[in-house]
Amino acid sequence: MDITASKVAAAKKRLKSTDSDSRYSDAMVLKEQGKLEEAAEILLSACITPSIFHGHYQQLFIIWRAFNKRDLKQGQYRQVIDRIRNMIQLNDEMIECMTSYWSQHFHEDVSAEYFDLYSNVLIYDANALLKAAEAINDVDNLKLAVKLINGYMAKKASKLK
Repeated sequence: MDITASKVAAAKKRLKSTDSDSRYSDAMVLKEQGKLEEAAEILLSACITPSIFHGHYQQLFIIWRAFNKRDLKQGQYRQVIDRIRNMIQLNDEMIECMTSYWSQHFHEDVSAEYFDLYSNVLIYDANALLKAAEAINDVDNLKLAVKLINGYMAKKASKLK
């Protein structure tokens, strides 16, 4: 799935017309029916405006991982890179929204690290980014993939201590 300006505009339009729970339920029905493109579009509409509803992001990224797996096999490396970059951006916006929301709720600053558990970008995504970037010799995204992988490894090592 290629995220274009027209798809984003359409997603924003739908965002205004339906509520979050309804979109999520509709997307899950479509996902169960195997209509992944349609489900992803609905979930994207729920994530365009950052929110604290991490389940929407989680399900969107699960679908996008299936697309990434398919596209890696088909040599569609640029689509994989673009999708993962979108995942990173959406995830960062979600974490920022959660940080802001809960800081206001608790009346004290809550760090973004507090929400690491809710991050929906996985080491699998970093590895897929690495593979796609290596395949087309995309140095910038190769560096990003290595940075993400090193970050995951550092967090894993600190948890083992």
